[in-house]
Amino acid sequence: MNNKTFERALLGSTAILIGAAGGAAAQDISGLYSGVALSFADADFTMFGGGADYSVGGNSGGLFAGYNFVQGDWVFGAELGWTGGYDLDMPYTDANLSDIVDIRARAGRVFGNTFVYGALGYWQGDIVFQDYCCPSEGKFDADGMSFAVGFETSMGANSFLGAELMSRNIDVGDFPDGGPTNDYFDFDNLVTATIRAGFRF
Repeated sequence: MNNKTFERALLGSTAILIGAAGGAAAQDISGLYSGVALSFADADFTMFGGGADYSVGGNSGGLFAGYNFVQGDWVFGAELGWTGGYDLDMPYTDANLSDIVDIRARAGRVFGNTFVYGALGYWQGDIVFQDYCCPSEGKFDADGMSFAVGFETSMGANSFLGAELMSRNIDVGDFPDGGPTNDYFDFDNLVTATIRAGFRF
C-alpha cells in the first residue's frame, strides 16, 4: 500500500464523518470510552545493511479504551490499544509484526461535535519470521515511540466515529543469543491510517 492509498482512505473517512456530523447530537465526551479500529499500514525496511527493500503492509483490526478529562473546550486523556498486526513482505518467509500494544496520552480541542487531537505514546510488539522451507522460527521484540493526529465526531448520545494518522518509530531488540540487531534490520517509521468507532460511558 502506498501513500496515495493512505490519503484516499483518510480523506474518504473524513468525508463520511463530516457528512454525518450535521445530524449528530452534542455530547459530553468526558469519562471512559472504548471501541474498535481498522488500520492500514505502510513502511519499508532493509536487512543485512542494505540491498533489497522490503515492506510492511496490509490491514489489521484492533481494540482501544481510554479516559478523557475535559476542561472547557480542551480535552486531555490516556488510552490503551491493541492491534493484531501487519505482514512483512519478504521472499521465502512468512513474517509479521504482531500483537502491537499502544499506550499514549492525548490532548486536543472540541469544535462543535468534533474532537480534534494529537497523541504521543509508546508501543511494543513482536516481529516473527517463519521460513517456508524450514521449521525454524525467529522472534524479536520491537518497540518505539509514536505520534498521531486524529479526530472523533459524535454520532449520537454516546457513540462516535473517527479517523487517525499515526507514525511509529521501530526499534528491534537483540537476537536471542544477545547479539545486536541494529546492523540486521533497518526500518522506516511505520505509518498507519485508521478508522475508529467507539462508545462513551
